[in-house]
Amino acid sequence: MSFDISCLSVLLTALLSGEPASELVPFESAPIRVATDGPTSFTLSAPDADRNYLLITGSTAMAGSTSNVEIKRTPIHPKTRITPLVRDMTAPPEWWTWRVKRDRDQMERARKPQSGNDSYVVGRFAPIRNFHLFVGEDNLYDTRKYVDVRATLASVGKHCLVYADSSSKVEQALIDDVVKTFDERVYPSMQAVFGNHRDVDRNGKFTILLTDWLNRLSDGKVALSGFVRGADFYRDVDPPFSNRCDMLYMNASLEPGPHMRTVLAHEYTHAITFSEHTFGEYLSGGQGRDEEAWLGEAVAHLAENISGEGWSNLDYRVSTYLSEPNRYRLVVPDYFQDGLWRSHGCRGATYLFLRYCVDRYGTNLLTELSKSNLEGVENIEVATQTHFRDLFRQWSVAMATNGVVGAPVKGGLQSVSLYGRLGERLLTGVRTPTLEADDMTMSLAPTSWGSSLVPVKQGDACQIDVITEDREDLQVTLVRLPLAANQAHLTIRPEKTADRAVSLEVAAVEPVRWKVVTWERLRLRQQNARDNEKMARIVAAPELLHHGDRMNAHDISDPIPLSEFGEDPVVFKVMGEDQHGHVVTAWGVHEVRAGLITASADKD
Repeated sequence: MSFDISCLSVLLTALLSGEPASELVPFESAPIRVATDGPTSFTLSAPDADRNYLLITGSTAMAGSTSNVEIKRTPIHPKTRITPLVRDMTAPPEWWTWRVKRDRDQMERARKPQSGNDSYVVGRFAPIRNFHLFVGEDNLYDTRKYVDVRATLASVGKHCLVYADSSSKVEQALIDDVVKTFDERVYPSMQAVFGNHRDVDRNGKFTILLTDWLNRLSDGKVALSGFVRGADFYRDVDPPFSNRCDMLYMNASLEPGPHMRTVLAHEYTHAITFSEHTFGEYLSGGQGRDEEAWLGEAVAHLAENISGEGWSNLDYRVSTYLSEPNRYRLVVPDYFQDGLWRSHGCRGATYLFLRYCVDRYGTNLLTELSKSNLEGVENIEVATQTHFRDLFRQWSVAMATNGVVGAPVKGGLQSVSLYGRLGERLLTGVRTPTLEADDMTMSLAPTSWGSSLVPVKQGDACQIDVITEDREDLQVTLVRLPLAANQAHLTIRPEKTADRAVSLEVAAVEPVRWKVVTWERLRLRQQNARDNEKMARIVAAPELLHHGDRMNAHDISDPIPLSEFGEDPVVFKVMGEDQHGHVVTAWGVHEVRAGLITASADKD
């Protein structure tokens, strides 16, 4: 099942300013002009049948604090004159259009086929090498925070050298898998899309160091699967600040298999994009700087889709983001500086944004983003020839719409379904609260968005007021959905037992065959995560809900113990199918610390 929403590309030439909201065709997105001196207001009606509208509010602020947006719904008489929508018809300035075209043309000419790395292949390589590794915190210039890792050459591949830390236990099976994966899959596929790494030591091989020091970085507080250090790619930086070697670091504790292969593809892509951005000559007067953190991570995550195996590095990040898209920033130039290093929700945001862009513009977009001397927003604008403001709106509309109809949509996210199994997670769309009688307050982080469903019964009408102090960076978009869909509510009740436990009650207006129930931590720690931090439970609904094996509009679960989640908030998601074959979901959040239980109802 799929839906045609080609209007998601915001074909403004086909939209008439002042057209009433009631005239919106299903899936048409209307960018609404934000008022400069008060609430942004418009009216909605359903003269002939029940209707659902999707209201998307976003912030295009690039920095600053979280802003609060209040959304008020006021009933009006059905015969009240419906206020026409005031559409945002703002187009990019001419100077911007000229600049992005100039830069793209210049870089495209510079991306001519090259002979490859400035390297030579030698017959022998050092059997033992010392590598310098930063294991402290904060001050990268403090030589006392570096350790010398004495490593033995464990294997020589066609394109790589693998060194094993002499003080670490490194399994031969891991070494063999690293060499085979890099030579046969990662190296050829990543170079075909992203470009070349800089052969710093000019030996024709890329170095991979396996060490268990990655289990105790930041003075023992952080464990990583792998990373790339840009300083290593400079030939004129002295040790210990650089190993003067094209290389990446991998955790010796990794198991051979899909996750390791995904990490290898991700990290090698970082090596290529750093080399291309910093040492490539694509623009005259290029600054020679690495890609901004958010877009660099997005590119590396997309590489996992190309050459990796599975979703082990993404599933929990995507799921975390979909639970609270308004909480997590998209554009973060430096994760360390902004205190968002290893913010899994931010990583989920940047992956889904670039995944949408590649679905829309094609895989060649990744080549243009990598082989570039531009960074961040400027880089994505030149590669897509689309102003970020418009691209951000189109992405948020595509995500929100995919997140409530339960099926792929043309012009939206195609290659990743927001419903169903993704690795070890179950996705149930985007958490979308319903705006009925009560007002709603939404917190928006910079470059984030949130959506709400606005149902209007046949013959009714209402006025919507969107109120915020940060009007300059606010985006408001309205989408009419094709159906007035089923309504489901999830209630979470605490159980009076020794262990932390709850029971679920899920109800729907129309009968639903509930298929699956899942629960996981609402938010993940950025650092000092527990071993089971990424744990999620997925259970077939008939095994948990009474009467879940047949059509029923009211189902209750047995007690569910939550002691393994500690004091952390837990999000519950239930997904099923109604009599018409439409996906129906319900969400609820169990907050333990505040002694508060909240439940939200979503309609699909």
